[in-house]
Amino acid sequence: MIYYFRQIPDYRCDRQKRHDLAEMLVCVTLGFLCGRTTIRRSLRWCKAHLEELRQHMKLKYGIASPSTITRMLSGIDEELALYAFMEWIGEITDPTDTHLAIDGKALRGAAEKTKGGTAPMLLNVVETVRGLILAQFPIDSKTNEIVAIHELLKRLDIRGSIITIDAIGTQSAIMEQIHEQKGHFVLPVKKN
Repeated sequence: MIYYFRQIPDYRCDRQKRHDLAEMLVCVTLGFLCGRTTIRRSLRWCKAHLEELRQHMKLKYGIASPSTITRMLSGIDEELALYAFMEWIGEITDPTDTHLAIDGKALRGAAEKTKGGTAPMLLNVVETVRGLILAQFPIDSKTNEIVAIHELLKRLDIRGSIITIDAIGTQSAIMEQIHEQKGHFVLPVKKN
């Protein structure tokens, strides 16, 4: 995982680099993957497993504080972090010959924190056999799920997989793209 997070450029100036950016991202990600739902709990999990983590990373100064992690997360390029995570997940799972469910979700709890009060939208790809989210893709407020589905499918190897999408994905262009990428689809058709 650290290899993929090392691809994200470190935006911080040299005097502020006590903790390694990739190591901080790995720690937060591992905590969340282990069921810790906040940064503070995630870092607490990392501190409890510090010796095990040091077998794979230096962690010269230990685990960063929640405020350091929060500052780091507010400054990194989210899109690059997303792609790095997707590449890592793609390495440890095989999205071919499985069932992939694609669905958009509004992050209602984040609506009050955004300008204009609109809820940010994410498009998720869930590998339903294991219940893993293989990829997430932000949906720009000026567009919709249909455009995002095309972009997300380009980044996935779906050979032999069955793709399910709700009614908004029942578009001939999406079906053609799935077919071209050697996948299969089950899409609902509404009366209208």
